[in-house]
Amino acid sequence: MGIDRLSFGRMAEDEAEAFFRSNGYEIVKRNFSCPYGEIDLIVRNKEFLVFVEVRARTKGGLTIPEETITYHKRQRIIKTARFFIMKYDIQNISFRFDCLFITRALDGRILVNHIKSAFECDYF
Repeated sequence: MGIDRLSFGRMAEDEAEAFFRSNGYEIVKRNFSCPYGEIDLIVRNKEFLVFVEVRARTKGGLTIPEETITYHKRQRIIKTARFFIMKYDIQNISFRFDCLFITRALDGRILVNHIKSAFECDYF
């Protein structure tokens, strides 16, 4: 019996959280939402506040995770990040937008691809 899409998405976010923790990041917020959209994971290290989009797919599917983050999705993430920064009055820290792609191989292995600064924002 296969894993349903919602459960696979939650598993991918759990996997992403574990990945960032194991790489020395502090988890700031998971599934932050506001009227503009949602950010899957917000993490922080000594240098950056990082807004993370987590994408998951099963190997052999019709799309790869990297193909699923459209221009409009990036714009929603940026607006949501701006809302978060203003809401919590965050100052004096650099930020970036990362993507973490989780792929479940046909043999069940989980493959992780972390892309730092996956896209940029010209305004804040």
